Amino acid sequence: MVIGCTEMTATAGQPGGCGGRGGRIVARYRDAWMLVTAVTATVGVWTALQTWPVVGVLGAFVCVAFVGGSLAEAAARERGRRRIRPLLAIGALAGVGAVGAAGLMVLSGALGLLVVVVLAASCPKVWAAIRRRQSRASGPGLRQDPPEQPADTGSSTVATAPHEEWPEPTPEDAPEPWLLGDYELCCAWRKSYAVLERPHSTATHLRLVEQRQLYLDEFERRNPTGLAEWLASGARAAGDPTRFIMRRS
Repeated sequence: MVIGCTEMTATAGQPGGCGGRGGRIVARYRDAWMLVTAVTATVGVWTALQTWPVVGVLGAFVCVAFVGGSLAEAAARERGRRRIRPLLAIGALAGVGAVGAAGLMVLSGALGLLVVVVLAASCPKVWAAIRRRQSRASGPGLRQDPPEQPADTGSSTVATAPHEEWPEPTPEDAPEPWLLGDYELCCAWRKSYAVLERPHSTATHLRLVEQRQLYLDEFERRNPTGLAEWLASGARAAGDPTRFIMRRS
């Protein structure tokens, strides 16, 4: 990742980073996993098309994609998030994955099934979810209590409403950066700073910083030149990289 942007993933006075060595490793692992999975899925889909009629393969794809998209939509509705683009991507990936898995099992039997299981178990999304669960299990951190209201002295001043505690941010609800378009990714970066400014637990703060590191890694993967230009222009943690990231060289 580009060096010299410590402020980019944290608010003033808080530790941060710009991806760092850990962020680079995660990004490279994700890219390698996606490449291996894409090649494997291509072989599986090709085998499926050679084995079964095209109509049957397309029918299976549509059915599994519909079921996968519906389950993702139901989960997103429970979290109050309904973005069409990630849902369509999840449905399409589910359909391709099912067809590819069936083709691999036809091609090599039990070995094909083992490959599917290994790819599913090594998915970066799965490991991210496990890491978040471990972080929550190790200690949720201390919540900041709202300040106590002063006692009523009988003065004529208008009483202020009780302080309302900020809801606990949930970075685990954020979609994977690679599922977002360029503009959506830039919006997610800006919104994450506003969330980071709110009072919340230490564990949640660290997860938010990690999420912003993933956004920066995705910026670099898509448009390293644009990211470098944005940083050179004096980018701030709350800055908007849209015009740099969306401008292709």
